Amino acid sequence: MACVLFVAASWFALGAEPPDPLDDPDPRIRLEALSGVGEERLLGLAMNDPDLRVRRRAVELIEDDALITEIARNASIEDVRAHAVEHLSDPDLLREFAEAGTYVIRNAAISRLEDPVLLYEYARNDPDPYVRAAAAEELGNPSQLMIIARKDPEKRVRLAALRGLRETPEYLVRIAVDPDLHEIAHSAVTALADSLCLLDVARGSRDSRIREEAFLRIIDMDLLDHLAQYDPDPEIRILALNRVTDQELIDRIAREEIDWEVRAAAVGRVEDSTLLKEIALSQDPLKVRIAALERITDAPYIERFLGEVEEPELRWKAVDVLTDQAVLGTVARNERDDRVRERAVSRLNDQEALERIVRQDPLPSIRRTAAARIRSTEVLEAVALQDESDAVRAEAVLRLIAVDEAFFRGIAESDPSPLVRKYAVARLTDQPFLERIVRQDPSYGVRQNALKRMTDQTRLRAILEEESDWVVRRWALDRVLEPELFLEVASSDVNPDLRAHALRRLKKQDFLLKVADMAPLIEARLEALALVTDQQELMKIALSNSMSEVREAAIWKLGGQSDLKALLVKERLPGIREAAALRLAELEAGQRERRLAELYLLIFDPALVDCYGDLHLSFRASMKEKRYVREHDPPAYPPLRGKVMTETVRVVVTDADGDAFSDRSFRGHKGKKGEVFDESSLLEDGYFVKRNGAAVDILRVALDLGERLEDHELRPWLDSKNRYVQAAAKIILSP
Repeated sequence: MACVLFVAASWFALGAEPPDPLDDPDPRIRLEALSGVGEERLLGLAMNDPDLRVRRRAVELIEDDALITEIARNASIEDVRAHAVEHLSDPDLLREFAEAGTYVIRNAAISRLEDPVLLYEYARNDPDPYVRAAAAEELGNPSQLMIIARKDPEKRVRLAALRGLRETPEYLVRIAVDPDLHEIAHSAVTALADSLCLLDVARGSRDSRIREEAFLRIIDMDLLDHLAQYDPDPEIRILALNRVTDQELIDRIAREEIDWEVRAAAVGRVEDSTLLKEIALSQDPLKVRIAALERITDAPYIERFLGEVEEPELRWKAVDVLTDQAVLGTVARNERDDRVRERAVSRLNDQEALERIVRQDPLPSIRRTAAARIRSTEVLEAVALQDESDAVRAEAVLRLIAVDEAFFRGIAESDPSPLVRKYAVARLTDQPFLERIVRQDPSYGVRQNALKRMTDQTRLRAILEEESDWVVRRWALDRVLEPELFLEVASSDVNPDLRAHALRRLKKQDFLLKVADMAPLIEARLEALALVTDQQELMKIALSNSMSEVREAAIWKLGGQSDLKALLVKERLPGIREAAALRLAELEAGQRERRLAELYLLIFDPALVDCYGDLHLSFRASMKEKRYVREHDPPAYPPLRGKVMTETVRVVVTDADGDAFSDRSFRGHKGKKGEVFDESSLLEDGYFVKRNGAAVDILRVALDLGERLEDHELRPWLDSKNRYVQAAAKIILSP
């Protein structure tokens, strides 16, 4: 402000009027100068200032509701209009802006509304989820908010309703336990603070994650202690137990709890090693004893434990925590349970013990586990060549690293197991040898692995051209790098899967267009065209001299109504014209509307274009329903209900100036009460429904257009290929 006064003083000293600070190019100076400005000037600034901050501040300084309303209705920037709406208080005006076309304005109006009836109406029915959410946040009625939370299809709106329920925890509990509201259940739990309400959620929810979340938020430790000991639901006791911090209580539950699942949960939190060892050797259920064993870290005790227990499950768990290699080796040799023995082998690092096991153990699964831990190349080579089990040999091959390729070639050629050959082939780089495997090996898996190792493009091309099995050819195509080869396969290969695979590898639009334009197979052209997205190129194909099937396929991919109208004007072939008209009708009506397509074929017929130039078509369909209840004697409950839907179609044809040349309405058959209950009616939402569509009289529209012409203008219509144009001319010209 000081700089503004200084500049003004300088201008006065020179005897000149100072410049208006509101015209200064610096928006900060204009902002400073707004205070004390008249409201009419503020209106101009709010409407026209180039800086959004100045415009918003001008709105804030205006007190005249009429001026604020003018800004809200006419400002060019939506944010300024919304800001003006936020400063209105007149309920009628707010209702007006709550019906605006953009959600930003509707949001601003709803944030100022106080009428609960209107707020609920917008919260339930506005098409924009942002507006519905804003309305929900202004509501204060818990019952209404509960309805929105349950029924709105958008999560954003349901969460807004939930925020309005923060002061009514009983409603939050209902949301948290409702299986249909799982998307917002977590938010409902996090909004709760009362421990008893959270307990209600844990009791009522069937979602384990919600139950756990509820217990994590309970802060009443006395309540948790009580629940862990006395709640009748074992799951609740376990959830509470997971939060309990009193170690004496945990130990007591571990000793005395009747339910073994609760005891196991308590044992999992015991810290007293003496108690854990006592439970591990007790007669408790296995799950409880295993929970104790998992907490014991005393290796000598574990070793003694193995000698004292008979149950394989406990012995397996004991091995799982052992680290002593000598003890593990003893278990691997002498354990009577194969599963426990295999677990011991999987924890062995002693190479001598592992080599002895891989050579001598009678079980293939244990030999395989040993092979997976052996580091000796010599031992692994011997196992790969000599073991009688396919799985053991495959494991040995998989473990071999620094080995001459000749060793793998020998296995790839001679091993009887496809699995072993597959692993061997995966270690090869010899291109001629890999090609031989691809051509000769009987296993698909081996051939595929060999192809994955091939890089020689000449050999890959040969496989692609000569191999009879299309699956192998497809795998070869995956390894090819030459775009021209993809182009060749996509254009002329007899196998549709290979053509499709080649097209996916081509990707670039120019390659796809080559196939669509030049492929010798019509199927190949259509497949390529399905991947073309460039609208200009599709239009070129639609107008080209290509096969009619290709041109029609291009038409069905066009998305611009102006392109399709231009095509209808230029094209003479009936099949192409019909495809363009149907596509145009589909874009306008959302479906392949045959009546609309016929009208487009009419107004874009060359004979009509010569007479009228560019005609415009409006096609509007609406449904009127009438409901009935079927009378019974005696009365039936519930009564049969039905409705007849009668369609009305209005067709308007205008010229470029908007003058109507034809304006006709066509109505479907007027329904009668009896027909809605016959066997042809559909049952929808509890109603028998009969739809009577309108038949559009295309000839009547053609006659409207023809009757405006002189005879000499109408005679060329007789040569039209459109039957309606030709018939209209004959009728009008006949004496």
